[in-house]
Amino acid sequence: MNDTTCPVCGNDRAIPSSIEGLRRCRDCTHLFQFPLEVTAKYNYDYVHDRYESYPTTDAMSHLRLGFVRAVHAKPGRLLDVGYGNGSFLKVAAKAGFDVYGNDVHGCGEKFGIREVNLNGAVWDVVTFFDSLEHFADLSLPRHVCQQASTVIVSVPCLPDKEEEIEAWRHYR
Repeated sequence: MNDTTCPVCGNDRAIPSSIEGLRRCRDCTHLFQFPLEVTAKYNYDYVHDRYESYPTTDAMSHLRLGFVRAVHAKPGRLLDVGYGNGSFLKVAAKAGFDVYGNDVHGCGEKFGIREVNLNGAVWDVVTFFDSLEHFADLSLPRHVCQQASTVIVSVPCLPDKEEEIEAWRHYR
């Protein structure tokens, strides 16, 4: 990928943003970091400490389940990509879904989650809750989505003005 190729639409029309290190696609308006790189180190301690400090984790898991059921009412095989500490998967399992997870930290066993790789399986539902934006290469998520009946994606919403992004901690 060169500095003008958009990782979302693949068009070669991205231009430098007003913020150093960011590009904006002229076609789909996607704003992305260049060069794309992993900027955080996720491990068991990081994930455990982070989720233990969020008082809304359980409530968010139930909200996410409600959304999944609204678009895919019948329980089936569910893969959550970027499951964190597995709280959403545990709620989905109680609702009858056969749940699996994939996360860069690979600590599924410590969180009681069946960890799987992203190649080959067919899914009824695949979820990317605040995780898709962490992929530097979207070819693997695209492949996973093609193997699913239902795909649900939730990503952080950027501020309307580029100058507000510098103060926004999720702009990566």
